[in-house]
Amino acid sequence: MSAYIVDDRTINRILAGIRYAQYGHTDYAPWPTAVMGCERRDFCCDCGSESAMLVTFGPLGVRLREMNEAAVRARYNDADEADMIPGPYEYEYVPNPTVSQLYKSLGCYLYQCSEGDIPEDPLFKALEDWWTQIAHHIAHTSEAVAAAEWG
Repeated sequence: MSAYIVDDRTINRILAGIRYAQYGHTDYAPWPTAVMGCERRDFCCDCGSESAMLVTFGPLGVRLREMNEAAVRARYNDADEADMIPGPYEYEYVPNPTVSQLYKSLGCYLYQCSEGDIPEDPLFKALEDWWTQIAHHIAHTSEAVAAAEWG
């Protein structure tokens, strides 16, 4: 298996999906509240209740990039010397991706982070659960699944 640093656009699409889902839009699977309860809360702000907690996107993007870098370093001991770690992550607003694009971007990100102990990180686990929920959402909203017989 190989690993690389995803580009900022991939992380920003994931953040756009989170932004869209956290406000209850039904085009995506719901944003997992488990992420808000994970050990690293430095990218969250508590706005009175857990349901009103909002993600601060820049710091969350940095956290996602840090996880990706740690996975690449776990895979390649010489990642830093081999210039495999590009410059710092930069958050940039991007429009809401389609649910299919969100699924693919999140899947790419998770695959690139599947090295070392990153898959044990609570944020990784929450994102992986969300990715599964998105897959189920895509399947359950497809015409082919809707037309299929139950049972």
